[in-house]
Amino acid sequence: MNVLLVSDVSISKVIGGAERVIYEQGTRLAKRGHRVVHLTRMAPEHRTSAAGIHGVLEYRYPVDWRTPIAFLSATLRNGGRLFEKLERKFGFDAIVFHQPFSATAVCARPSAGKKRMVYTCHSLAFEEYASRNLEPPGIPGKLGFRSHILFRKWMERYCLGRADRICVLSEFTKEKLRIAHGVKSEKVTVIPGGVDLKRFRPAFDRKAIRRSLGFPTDRFVLLTVRNLVPRMGLENLLTGFSKAVCAVPELFLVIGGQGPLRRKLSKTVDALGLSEHVRFVGFIPEPRLADYYAMADLFILPTRELEGFGLVTVESLACATPVLGTPVGGTSEILGDFEPELLFDNISADAMASKISVLCAKFINEPSSLESLSRRCRQYAEDRYSWDDNIRALEKLLAG
Repeated sequence: MNVLLVSDVSISKVIGGAERVIYEQGTRLAKRGHRVVHLTRMAPEHRTSAAGIHGVLEYRYPVDWRTPIAFLSATLRNGGRLFEKLERKFGFDAIVFHQPFSATAVCARPSAGKKRMVYTCHSLAFEEYASRNLEPPGIPGKLGFRSHILFRKWMERYCLGRADRICVLSEFTKEKLRIAHGVKSEKVTVIPGGVDLKRFRPAFDRKAIRRSLGFPTDRFVLLTVRNLVPRMGLENLLTGFSKAVCAVPELFLVIGGQGPLRRKLSKTVDALGLSEHVRFVGFIPEPRLADYYAMADLFILPTRELEGFGLVTVESLACATPVLGTPVGGTSEILGDFEPELLFDNISADAMASKISVLCAKFINEPSSLESLSRRCRQYAEDRYSWDDNIRALEKLLAG
């Protein structure tokens, strides 16, 4: 089968959940004998308009970043033209859309309608925009902000309407589509995200990994890996963590990721007197990510809103590292089916402080209980979140 993947991000560098899903699906489809082409926009760091990435041919169209109107015009024009060029060259059997800008450019071309089209919704695009950006002051700023939201919502609805089938990673996102866009449930298929079970594995020697990364070996280590943006709930985590440290002084928190909140979070750490208990490590390169999961005693997912699935959750579980998460979106589905005790009561700092204090004290005093839970984490990931299962389900969807 000749498959076209369409998105707004490149898989040349995996820096988030969307890139991870597209990379895993594309490369694994290619390994199963399909011809896979990825159409996306050219990012400022790209030096070429095409690249081969582990069996996937990625083609990039140029965009104009100067103004929103110039950007949109270039996206629709250049994205559509690139699609037509690739269609003449490869003759696609199916198209899998992942994000609305490039998807709109392709959907608007008449030849796209002759293909089997599947739209994969990671999260609602207009909600993501509203969450990641603060509404500017003043009437012109507010109007522009709300126009961006409405236009993203329109583009997403247009693409959803053109698709033959819609794929989501969680029941949470399926319900979101029903409420926001009126999508009927029979058009939607839930295919959970996955984890590379060979790469993400339990640590053979956790303390050795900690030493190699420069972390203390005599502390109870918590890890979170997030984009440092408001919706991730990191401010609540730090406030709650400061209270937990008072009850359990052995705690040590590692924060991986980068983003606009970095300076504010650092000041919060200083203000709370946590400099000896918290370390920021910045962006964690893909080759080292599994080591970070495996060296931690617990992973913390403090998301405030819009957790469509949470690949970090299943990646951590695969490394036999239990996850404490807020009851938001897909996290409730993953942890609720496994061990409800790992869910915070709510997203507040007090809820995090209470759960972290109680469970960490228990695990420190009863190491065997943490070892038992860790083994169950790995088994749960193996049973429920293999990428092979994800790809088989996607193939069925593409075949119609």
